[in-house]
Amino acid sequence: MSRVVEFLSKNPEFFPKYRAWKDVTESKLKFPAFAQVKYDGVNMCLVVEDSNFYAISRQGKEFKLPIKIEDILKIGNLCDGIYIGEFIVSNLSCAEVSGIVNPNRVKELSADVEQLVRRESTLYLFDFYNLSIIDGVKDNRTYSQRLNTLYRLNLVKAPVAQTLYVESLEDYNDFHDEQLLLGAEGTILKSDDVSPDTVRSHSLVKRVKDLSVDLECLGIKEGEGKREGLVGSLLFHYKGRDFYADLGKGWDDSKRAELNSDNPIGKVFRVTALGETNKGSLRLPKVLEERIDKSIQDT
Repeated sequence: MSRVVEFLSKNPEFFPKYRAWKDVTESKLKFPAFAQVKYDGVNMCLVVEDSNFYAISRQGKEFKLPIKIEDILKIGNLCDGIYIGEFIVSNLSCAEVSGIVNPNRVKELSADVEQLVRRESTLYLFDFYNLSIIDGVKDNRTYSQRLNTLYRLNLVKAPVAQTLYVESLEDYNDFHDEQLLLGAEGTILKSDDVSPDTVRSHSLVKRVKDLSVDLECLGIKEGEGKREGLVGSLLFHYKGRDFYADLGKGWDDSKRAELNSDNPIGKVFRVTALGETNKGSLRLPKVLEERIDKSIQDT
């Protein structure tokens, strides 16, 4: 096994660790900054070491690809380094791509899927580190310097993620809204000081497209641990499926206690999610406020 791959298998936290937009205090955001498109794909760490290529998952495992990654991306002459990006296959969802590259996949892929991966795959690069970083040699380059390294590669099937230098929150909001209109999954906001040590900081923020629906509460599940005796999650029905959603931002213990006494069953709440799965379920749903102006849920 490559020493770099072995390092990543033991240190999967090397991948970017974003702060979610819902946890952002806007006054703490740093500008100017880099705004990037968030693609609907899977994070990939591409390791190039001594002319050998390895595609590593966020969990530190080698992806199970039907074709060598260097052949898929046509990058046979790429110099040594750790390249981080988002791997997509055109017209396939993130869930479908995940199934194809899953390190634990047992089922063989069809010839059609193999050809689709060969023809329609792209790795959108957004960061790069020298191999020496795994030996404890700190990479003192700024993000803009690392990004410039990627731009100089000028790779067709491993281009740099679409990036805009933004001077203010207003500029970033305009970029984000424009990308959503164009069909993007969301956007990333990065300061020039981001590194592998940046953990859920205001220097590294992920903002994805939220789905918001108003649904009638059908039941209650009690919380656990310190929330024992309080409402932990609410039961809803959406597109033929029942599901529980945890209470989201703003539901402190006092408000959960009020919910206990008010009996939420039959009332309508706003539920947000990170879109839908390919089976139509809500992804990571959260309960926000009660819709006191509504008595009938969205259809």
